[in-house]
Amino acid sequence: MNKTPSLLTKGLKGPMNIFPLFFFHDDLDNLWQSTSLDMQRLEHMHFGSYLKNLEKAPLSYLSEQDLKVLFFIEAAKVYERIMSDLKRNEEPPIEILFKLESIGEVYKLEHCKSSKESFATLASAFVSFFHALMYRGNRSRKLMVLAEHYMEEANLKDEKGRPHPYTLLFKVLTQVGRGLWREATESLREYSELYPGSHVYKVLIRMYEKIGLTSVANLFREKRQETLERNVAA
Repeated sequence: MNKTPSLLTKGLKGPMNIFPLFFFHDDLDNLWQSTSLDMQRLEHMHFGSYLKNLEKAPLSYLSEQDLKVLFFIEAAKVYERIMSDLKRNEEPPIEILFKLESIGEVYKLEHCKSSKESFATLASAFVSFFHALMYRGNRSRKLMVLAEHYMEEANLKDEKGRPHPYTLLFKVLTQVGRGLWREATESLREYSELYPGSHVYKVLIRMYEKIGLTSVANLFREKRQETLERNVAA
Protein backbone atom coordinates (compact mmCIF):
# COMPACT_ATOMS: atom_id res chain seq x y z
CA MET A 1 0.00 0.00 0.00
CA ASN A 2 1.66 3.23 -1.15
CA LYS A 3 -0.54 5.64 0.74
CA THR A 4 -3.21 5.64 3.40
CA PRO A 5 -6.60 4.60 1.92
CA SER A 6 -9.03 7.51 1.71
CA LEU A 7 -11.55 5.93 4.09
CA LEU A 8 -8.88 5.47 6.76
CA THR A 9 -7.60 9.03 6.21
CA LYS A 10 -11.13 10.34 6.71
CA GLY A 11 -11.59 8.20 9.81
CA LEU A 12 -8.37 9.46 11.36
CA LYS A 13 -9.62 13.03 11.10
CA GLY A 14 -13.08 12.08 12.37
CA PRO A 15 -15.19 15.18 13.16
CA MET A 16 -12.47 17.44 11.74
CA ASN A 17 -13.56 16.44 8.23
CA ILE A 18 -16.04 19.28 8.65
CA PHE A 19 -13.19 21.68 7.86
CA PRO A 20 -12.30 22.41 4.21
CA LEU A 21 -9.18 20.70 2.86
CA PHE A 22 -7.07 23.87 3.01
CA PHE A 23 -6.86 23.49 6.79
CA PHE A 24 -4.87 20.27 6.43
CA HIS A 25 -1.23 19.68 5.50
CA ASP A 26 0.66 16.55 4.48
CA ASP A 27 3.20 16.91 7.28
CA LEU A 28 0.44 17.33 9.87
CA ASP A 29 -1.50 14.41 8.37
CA ASN A 30 1.55 12.13 8.56
CA LEU A 31 2.28 13.11 12.15
CA TRP A 32 -1.38 12.71 13.15
CA GLN A 33 -1.53 9.25 11.57
CA SER A 34 1.74 8.07 13.12
CA THR A 35 0.59 9.00 16.64
CA SER A 36 -2.33 6.58 16.35
CA LEU A 37 -1.29 3.81 13.94
CA ASP A 38 1.72 1.75 12.92
CA MET A 39 1.77 3.10 9.37
CA GLN A 40 4.82 1.04 8.34
CA ARG A 41 2.92 -2.15 9.16
CA LEU A 42 -0.06 -1.04 7.09
CA GLU A 43 2.10 -0.22 4.08
CA HIS A 44 2.85 -3.92 3.57
CA MET A 45 -0.79 -5.05 3.58
CA HIS A 46 -3.40 -5.44 0.88
CA PHE A 47 -5.88 -3.14 2.53
CA GLY A 48 -9.05 -4.49 0.89
CA SER A 49 -8.62 -8.08 2.07
CA TYR A 50 -7.17 -6.92 5.40
CA LEU A 51 -10.26 -4.84 6.12
CA LYS A 52 -12.63 -7.68 5.15
CA ASN A 53 -10.87 -9.93 7.65
CA LEU A 54 -11.07 -7.25 10.35
CA GLU A 55 -14.78 -6.74 9.88
CA LYS A 56 -15.50 -10.49 10.06
CA ALA A 57 -13.44 -11.20 13.18
CA PRO A 58 -14.82 -10.96 16.74
CA LEU A 59 -13.49 -7.78 18.35
CA SER A 60 -11.88 -9.70 21.21
CA TYR A 61 -9.69 -11.58 18.70
CA LEU A 62 -8.19 -8.43 17.18
CA SER A 63 -4.80 -6.99 18.06
CA GLU A 64 -4.31 -3.50 19.44
CA GLN A 65 -3.43 -2.10 16.00
CA ASP A 66 -6.28 -3.96 14.31
CA LEU A 67 -8.80 -2.44 16.71
CA LYS A 68 -7.42 1.03 16.04
CA VAL A 69 -7.69 0.59 12.26
CA LEU A 70 -11.24 -0.75 12.57
CA PHE A 71 -12.18 2.14 14.86
CA PHE A 72 -11.05 4.78 12.38
CA ILE A 73 -12.72 3.02 9.44
CA GLU A 74 -15.95 2.91 11.42
CA ALA A 75 -15.48 6.57 12.43
CA ALA A 76 -15.37 7.55 8.75
CA LYS A 77 -18.62 5.67 8.06
CA VAL A 78 -20.32 7.21 11.10
CA TYR A 79 -19.23 10.71 10.08
CA GLU A 80 -20.54 10.25 6.54
CA ARG A 81 -23.87 8.88 7.76
CA ILE A 82 -24.43 11.63 10.34
CA MET A 83 -23.58 14.44 7.92
CA SER A 84 -25.74 12.91 5.21
CA ASP A 85 -28.73 12.62 7.55
CA LEU A 86 -28.29 16.14 8.92
CA LYS A 87 -28.14 17.61 5.40
CA ARG A 88 -31.48 15.91 4.68
CA ASN A 89 -32.83 17.30 7.96
CA GLU A 90 -33.20 13.75 9.30
CA GLU A 91 -32.27 12.49 12.75
CA PRO A 92 -29.35 10.00 12.62
CA PRO A 93 -30.18 6.69 14.35
CA ILE A 94 -28.25 6.21 17.58
CA GLU A 95 -27.51 2.61 16.51
CA ILE A 96 -24.82 3.77 14.09
CA LEU A 97 -22.60 4.53 17.09
CA PHE A 98 -22.89 1.11 18.72
CA LYS A 99 -20.04 -0.58 16.84
CA LEU A 100 -17.76 2.43 17.28
CA GLU A 101 -18.42 2.40 21.03
CA SER A 102 -17.89 -1.39 21.21
CA ILE A 103 -14.48 -1.14 19.53
CA GLY A 104 -13.43 1.55 22.00
CA GLU A 105 -14.63 -0.48 24.98
CA VAL A 106 -12.85 -3.67 23.85
CA TYR A 107 -9.67 -1.68 23.31
CA LYS A 108 -9.86 -0.26 26.83
CA LEU A 109 -10.46 -3.68 28.37
CA GLU A 110 -7.81 -5.58 26.41
CA HIS A 111 -5.05 -3.06 25.68
CA CYS A 112 -5.40 0.13 27.72
CA LYS A 113 -2.85 0.50 30.49
CA SER A 114 -4.04 3.95 31.55
CA SER A 115 -7.38 5.74 31.49
CA LYS A 116 -5.56 8.66 29.83
CA GLU A 117 -3.85 6.60 27.12
CA SER A 118 -3.88 8.75 23.99
CA PHE A 119 -5.85 6.51 21.61
CA ALA A 120 -8.44 5.64 24.26
CA THR A 121 -9.13 9.31 25.02
CA LEU A 122 -9.03 10.28 21.33
CA ALA A 123 -11.62 7.57 20.64
CA SER A 124 -13.78 8.89 23.49
CA ALA A 125 -13.47 12.42 22.05
CA PHE A 126 -14.70 11.25 18.64
CA VAL A 127 -17.60 9.25 20.08
CA SER A 128 -18.69 12.09 22.38
CA PHE A 129 -18.62 14.57 19.50
CA PHE A 130 -20.66 12.27 17.26
CA HIS A 131 -23.18 11.87 20.07
CA ALA A 132 -23.37 15.66 20.42
CA LEU A 133 -24.25 16.04 16.73
CA MET A 134 -27.30 13.85 17.27
CA TYR A 135 -28.84 16.04 19.96
CA ARG A 136 -29.91 19.63 20.46
CA GLY A 137 -29.73 22.16 23.27
CA ASN A 138 -28.12 21.56 26.63
CA ARG A 139 -27.50 17.84 26.09
CA SER A 140 -25.51 18.54 22.93
CA ARG A 141 -23.50 21.28 24.65
CA LYS A 142 -22.60 18.98 27.56
CA LEU A 143 -21.39 16.32 25.14
CA MET A 144 -19.28 18.93 23.32
CA VAL A 145 -17.64 19.85 26.63
CA LEU A 146 -16.95 16.17 27.27
CA ALA A 147 -15.47 15.73 23.77
CA GLU A 148 -13.15 18.69 24.29
CA HIS A 149 -12.08 17.30 27.67
CA TYR A 150 -11.18 13.92 26.14
CA MET A 151 -9.20 15.54 23.32
CA GLU A 152 -7.19 17.53 25.86
CA GLU A 153 -6.46 14.31 27.77
CA ALA A 154 -5.24 12.64 24.56
CA ASN A 155 -2.47 15.27 24.66
CA LEU A 156 -1.30 14.74 21.06
CA LYS A 157 1.84 16.73 20.20
CA ASP A 158 3.57 18.10 17.13
CA GLU A 159 7.27 17.56 16.44
CA LYS A 160 8.18 20.51 18.67
CA GLY A 161 6.25 19.15 21.63
CA ARG A 162 3.37 21.62 21.26
CA PRO A 163 -0.29 20.54 21.07
CA HIS A 164 -0.92 19.16 17.60
CA PRO A 165 -2.65 21.86 15.47
CA TYR A 166 -5.51 19.48 14.66
CA THR A 167 -6.46 19.49 18.33
CA LEU A 168 -7.04 23.23 17.97
CA LEU A 169 -9.35 22.56 15.02
CA PHE A 170 -11.25 20.02 17.13
CA LYS A 171 -11.54 22.61 19.90
CA VAL A 172 -12.98 25.12 17.40
CA LEU A 173 -15.71 22.60 16.54
CA THR A 174 -16.66 21.96 20.17
CA GLN A 175 -16.78 25.70 20.88
CA VAL A 176 -18.91 26.46 17.81
CA GLY A 177 -21.17 23.57 18.84
CA ARG A 178 -21.72 25.33 22.17
CA GLY A 179 -22.29 28.73 20.56
CA LEU A 180 -18.99 30.08 21.92
CA TRP A 181 -18.06 32.05 18.79
CA ARG A 182 -15.57 34.37 20.51
CA GLU A 183 -13.65 31.45 22.01
CA ALA A 184 -13.81 29.51 18.73
CA THR A 185 -12.44 32.52 16.87
CA GLU A 186 -9.50 32.77 19.27
CA SER A 187 -8.77 29.04 18.93
CA LEU A 188 -8.78 29.39 15.15
CA ARG A 189 -6.47 32.39 15.43
CA GLU A 190 -4.03 30.21 17.41
CA TYR A 191 -4.12 27.71 14.57
CA SER A 192 -3.52 30.47 12.01
CA GLU A 193 -0.36 31.53 13.86
CA LEU A 194 1.02 28.02 13.39
CA TYR A 195 -0.22 27.57 9.81
CA PRO A 196 -1.05 30.96 8.26
CA GLY A 197 -2.71 31.12 4.86
CA SER A 198 -5.05 33.28 2.82
CA HIS A 199 -7.96 30.82 3.05
CA VAL A 200 -7.62 30.51 6.83
CA TYR A 201 -7.49 34.31 7.11
CA LYS A 202 -10.68 34.53 5.05
CA VAL A 203 -12.49 32.31 7.56
CA LEU A 204 -11.08 34.34 10.46
CA ILE A 205 -12.29 37.58 8.90
CA ARG A 206 -15.83 36.22 8.81
CA MET A 207 -15.64 34.92 12.37
CA TYR A 208 -14.29 38.18 13.81
CA GLU A 209 -16.99 40.08 11.96
CA LYS A 210 -19.60 37.71 13.41
CA ILE A 211 -18.52 38.49 16.98
CA GLY A 212 -18.41 42.22 16.25
CA LEU A 213 -14.65 42.81 16.22
CA THR A 214 -14.46 44.53 12.85
CA SER A 215 -11.10 46.19 13.62
CA VAL A 216 -9.49 42.75 14.16
CA ALA A 217 -11.23 41.47 11.04
CA ASN A 218 -9.64 44.32 9.11
CA LEU A 219 -6.19 43.37 10.41
CA PHE A 220 -6.65 39.85 9.09
CA ARG A 221 -7.97 41.31 5.84
CA GLU A 222 -4.63 43.12 5.51
CA LYS A 223 -2.72 39.92 6.38
CA ARG A 224 -4.69 38.03 3.78
CA GLN A 225 -3.89 40.62 1.11
CA GLU A 226 -0.19 40.48 2.02
CA THR A 227 -0.24 36.68 1.75
CA LEU A 228 -1.96 36.80 -1.65
CA GLU A 229 0.57 39.34 -2.94
CA ARG A 230 3.50 37.20 -1.72
CA ASN A 231 2.03 34.16 -3.45
CA VAL A 232 1.69 36.09 -6.73
CA ALA A 233 5.26 37.38 -6.48
CA ALA A 234 6.57 33.86 -5.83
